[in-house]
Amino acid sequence: MKKILIQSHDFYPKTSPAAKRIYSFVDFLTKEGWEVHLFSMVEKKYLPQLKRKFPNLTIFSLSEKFRTWNNKLQRLLRNWYFYKNTIKLFKENNIIDYDYALATSPEILPCLAMLKISKAFRIKLILDVRDIWPDVLNEMKIVKKWHFSFIFFNFIANKLYKKSYLVTTVSNGKQVKLKNKKQLLQKEVALIENGFDESMLDLPISEKTIYDFQLKKGKLITYIGNLGLAQGLKTFIDLAKKYDDNKSYRFLIIGKGTDKDFLLKYSRDKKVKNIEFYNPVSQDELATILKYSSASYVSLTSDLMLDSIPSKLYESLGLGCPTFLVAHGESRKLIDETQHGVYVDTNNFDEIVIEFSRFLSKLSEMEKRKKEVSKYIVENYSREKQAQKFVSILK
Repeated sequence: MKKILIQSHDFYPKTSPAAKRIYSFVDFLTKEGWEVHLFSMVEKKYLPQLKRKFPNLTIFSLSEKFRTWNNKLQRLLRNWYFYKNTIKLFKENNIIDYDYALATSPEILPCLAMLKISKAFRIKLILDVRDIWPDVLNEMKIVKKWHFSFIFFNFIANKLYKKSYLVTTVSNGKQVKLKNKKQLLQKEVALIENGFDESMLDLPISEKTIYDFQLKKGKLITYIGNLGLAQGLKTFIDLAKKYDDNKSYRFLIIGKGTDKDFLLKYSRDKKVKNIEFYNPVSQDELATILKYSSASYVSLTSDLMLDSIPSKLYESLGLGCPTFLVAHGESRKLIDETQHGVYVDTNNFDEIVIEFSRFLSKLSEMEKRKKEVSKYIVENYSREKQAQKFVSILK
């Protein structure tokens, strides 16, 4: 039996992109008879349930006490904590006979812990790059390339690239960027897209969710996901303000993140009447909400983030929900392929308003194609098929 050690901040029942991606890997690895050990921030109350589902999975749970730390310094300290405790857990359990160790980026410092472990015990290191760090900070115009933090994290990233046995990533654009890095010119960079979890189609409609969110009231324009700088949700609030006098529309923001307090204050200051904020939801709730939403809103703030495809785009289209995409680059291909939405540039609000109005006028037409679009996403962007591809590379 082959054995793999995986490190990830999040895992089930969290619904972050990282949690869902690693869950799909674990699911297929265990089905193929692998023994999987996972270092992650999983609450201990979920461990018996996960053990029943995955007998070949052993979870070494890290404390969640720093999970809510979200400003820059706190996030750095949280990642340092994850680095230190990854090494501590490994030493305490004294298990070294792994065939592979999988580290997940953009959390660079915990990845460095996995590098130290793999180097010390001659384990093949796989680096799964969801965002190219720290390059994405520069793309989001947060950090200049000459800044100390960029130079520091770039040094660590290059070390990881150089020492990795295999690098995987989530989009064609990221694959091209990584292949062009000096440390990876002679190495394989495999494309393992995020995709859509087709099991979401089988989730039952939650009557409690319908009641809690009043899903039968009005036409819902829904954003579900992280509330951070990368999402640029100030624009979503400004857009909602344009429909203040139209009581048939409700604009929902569901999630948490570093920008949540700012967004709450901004919507209050702007006196936006039709915007509603909710805490993160479970996978079951998410599926019900998107099935009842008139439209999904997906966005990326920077016009330089050309190689990013938000996981929520796969989910929205996979559940047949028409999608308004405010983003540039590779994510637009899904709208082009399905014709189940509209995309628009990030930096022109007047154009966003015009295109959103056009989008709303097409919703009844799109409603008729929900099943067709869902079928297309499952056939072409199944998360399970991507996990199968990942496991086949390791054989």
